[in-house]
Amino acid sequence: MNWGADAIFTLSKGKLTLASYYKMPAAQTDFENCVAHNGSLVPIPGRDILVQSWYQGGISMVDFTDASHPVEIAYFGSRSVDPTKRAMGGQWSTYWYNGYIYGFGDCARVDVFKMVPNKFITQAEIDASNQVHFDELNVQNQPKVTWPANFVVAHAFLDQLTRGMLFPRLGWRR
Repeated sequence: MNWGADAIFTLSKGKLTLASYYKMPAAQTDFENCVAHNGSLVPIPGRDILVQSWYQGGISMVDFTDASHPVEIAYFGSRSVDPTKRAMGGQWSTYWYNGYIYGFGDCARVDVFKMVPNKFITQAEIDASNQVHFDELNVQNQPKVTWPANFVVAHAFLDQLTRGMLFPRLGWRR
């Protein structure tokens, strides 16, 4: 489960500490290459969310707000390039950019996704993420994200408080 996975670290007083690994939960065959490749952060205030490519494993959206217990909150399944032999292909990069998720697949197509609410993410959180706008994006830099101080962003935090997500982040206990 560590091979080809994302290593998730915490940072405290300038020191990185390994908290966990995240590997896509779907099974893979001996002919599929399903390793983490070229992902980016999704700017939901109060949460640490990543969209991650896995070649033939597709795309995962992973919540690693609790660095010790990352969880997949959405996915897009890809396909094997050739089910009888090893071959390169599938989703090779995935990026959040100004409200959309762009997945570049098989080096020949672009899949464009828009987040929708589910049991892991609310419309208010999606609306708050859409308050972030980049004129250009180089995800290798993972730019610092700031959100405007407005009711849209406050509503996202309220949804998280209601779900109990902020309590551990703030050191509170329910």
